[in-house]
Amino acid sequence: EGNGASVPAPAAKTTTTTTTKAEAPKKASTTVSSSAEFDIDSDNVLQKYYGRASIVEIPDGVTGIAEDAFVGNKTITSVVIPEGVTTIGMNAFTYCKNLESVFLPRSVTNINKIAFADCEKLTLYW
Repeated sequence: EGNGASVPAPAAKTTTTTTTKAEAPKKASTTVSSSAEFDIDSDNVLQKYYGRASIVEIPDGVTGIAEDAFVGNKTITSVVIPEGVTTIGMNAFTYCKNLESVFLPRSVTNINKIAFADCEKLTLYW
């Protein structure tokens, strides 16, 4: 997943706040439902998101989020990652300036150390 070093989650060093799901805000109802907005490869890795929704729900069955999958997206404010995703690649969400919340499943075991670089408003929910 690129040249960036990977570290195991939740020891990933990010500039975010982490809280438990019990403290997480309620998810809004506007979510992505069209599979056409996602480029998912034959290994079930999300390669790129092309949609414009503010709240993105990654489809079930995805096992990883590739390098640069959401990089620079200015519309997303919240992302829900399904159980089964194990890896989040380098720069996956870098420069997502409006991203406020990412809901991570327990299956995530590897988050690249710069996966969420420059996401200044972000809180991760485990």
